Amino acid sequence: MRFSAGDVLLARFPYTDLTADKRRPVVVLSVDNDGEDVIVCAITSRPHSGPYDIPVSASHATGLKIPSTVQFDKIATLAKSVIAGRIGSMPSEFMAAHKPLLLRVLGL
Repeated sequence: MRFSAGDVLLARFPYTDLTADKRRPVVVLSVDNDGEDVIVCAITSRPHSGPYDIPVSASHATGLKIPSTVQFDKIATLAKSVIAGRIGSMPSEFMAAHKPLLLRVLGL
């Protein structure tokens, strides 16, 4: 499978304490299509209002069925083997608008 930044995928995303994982939508931040890993951040359907949480509407384009929140501070590197598939894509305007937020999360 080949992915691009902004793709919305369904994947097994680990809990922060690494005790388990949950199948959830994620948005691709970076990908090495020649390798086996994809860097993603979590998307949740639970309302969040933290400094790195950005609400998104449900739409056919994103593949999200209900209003959700992109959690730019919940980042993981996932093996492509834990990805069930692509369900949509975030608009390029959304990704560009929130790039400074991601850089702030990373301390850059």
